[in-house]
Amino acid sequence: QNDTICMVCHYGGELILCDHCPCSYHLTCIYLKDVPDGEWFCPSCRCGLCGTRDSSADNQLFTDVCHQCTRQYHVNCLSKAGFLFPRNHPQERFCSQECFELCARLHQIMGLSNSTSVEGFTWTLIRSGKNDSHMHDLARIHTSCGLSRALDLMRECFQPVIEPHAKSDLVVDVFSNSVSKFRRLDFRGFYVMALQNGNEFVSVATVRIHGHKVAEMPLVGTRFKYRRQGMCRLLVHELEKM
Repeated sequence: QNDTICMVCHYGGELILCDHCPCSYHLTCIYLKDVPDGEWFCPSCRCGLCGTRDSSADNQLFTDVCHQCTRQYHVNCLSKAGFLFPRNHPQERFCSQECFELCARLHQIMGLSNSTSVEGFTWTLIRSGKNDSHMHDLARIHTSCGLSRALDLMRECFQPVIEPHAKSDLVVDVFSNSVSKFRRLDFRGFYVMALQNGNEFVSVATVRIHGHKVAEMPLVGTRFKYRRQGMCRLLVHELEKM
């Protein structure tokens, strides 16, 4: 069963349906003038390298998603580009050296306290360990505590956002890296970036990083007493420096 709202704008109406996944789109939202003839695959279901999805031949079989950028690829395309399997985490797949190095860099700084350009303020990167079988118990507890504090700050800023299809709070889903067959509800790869003044969480943002130039930040919240003091600007500045 396909989604009843557009993956891009989240409105209903006359939609084109992907022939592989439940995603639906308005023609105008994906810059199409007419409905294509034959099978049509949405951008999320096409190979991230060649842009097609011909899976009729063995050499055109599709892989799992890249652990960092969450795109799918043809096995043949990845073999040409250099399909990477880290030795210490063989089940984690990466589509490129860039994605592998970026993921490794993010894991190196995750949980650490990093200084900012403002004295007394630091920032920390946190990620849910729900889907990470390699995280040891102590790190999982530390991460859970940090996410709980960050979520409390977000609840100070936002009312619960209940998604009508999943019947769940989207803020919680983003924080917990929830996985879904609907691409717009698949929140794998999100980190929580928290700005702190001492031990107090001041501002929090959810971030998913796509390469060295692009990141999405759907949720940003600042504790009430720190608003209109440039806290969000400081958080974004530190993200850009990262």
